[in-house]
Amino acid sequence: MTFKVIVKGSGGQARLLGAFDRDPGKSNPIEITTFLTPEDSFYTTLQHDDDGKVRTRAVLEAIGGSKNYKGKGIFIRHQQVEGPLNESWPPPSTRQLLGGTNLVSIGDSEVGPFDVELTKKPIEHVREIIGQFAPRAFRRPQTEDELESFVSLAVPTIEEGRDFFDALRIPLRSMLSSPEFMMFDGIGQHDGYALASRLFLLSVEKYARR
Repeated sequence: MTFKVIVKGSGGQARLLGAFDRDPGKSNPIEITTFLTPEDSFYTTLQHDDDGKVRTRAVLEAIGGSKNYKGKGIFIRHQQVEGPLNESWPPPSTRQLLGGTNLVSIGDSEVGPFDVELTKKPIEHVREIIGQFAPRAFRRPQTEDELESFVSLAVPTIEEGRDFFDALRIPLRSMLSSPEFMMFDGIGQHDGYALASRLFLLSVEKYARR
């Protein structure tokens, strides 16, 4: 029997946290680590039964509730949510990435949700953040044209007046999905950056073989 754990946000969009197989009569704890916002809620649902039919909440309501259901199901004995996992929020990695902006907590909690206050034009913040992140992502300094090619991806979203994070995610996702980030392209190069990347890859390979 397979069941799924799903998170549903305020906008109605659902995302799968995990699918798990369990044999009838056996009990095993399930632990999931994920990021939740204050608007998120999660629930467990049965993926399918032996006949291939999905047992949804609508089915249970149609027969008068779970007490009238005679088929196979899942008994959840206990659920527990722990967090936050960081001592402060946003974590240091986020603060480093968003350097140059003011991160302000929403409400009284020091580990609760936060918002960003811009100290200059949005595109200038994007350019500064991309300029600081690119050398670490690509393991070498970037030219102005290379940086601008990523920064320009955020311009349409900013001009539409959308949220700053929406605009910033576009160039960051492009960088983190680019071949230059995901693969080593320093073959045949002999500068210090290519050598450092090659030595790093060799050390990772050596560690993985242990």
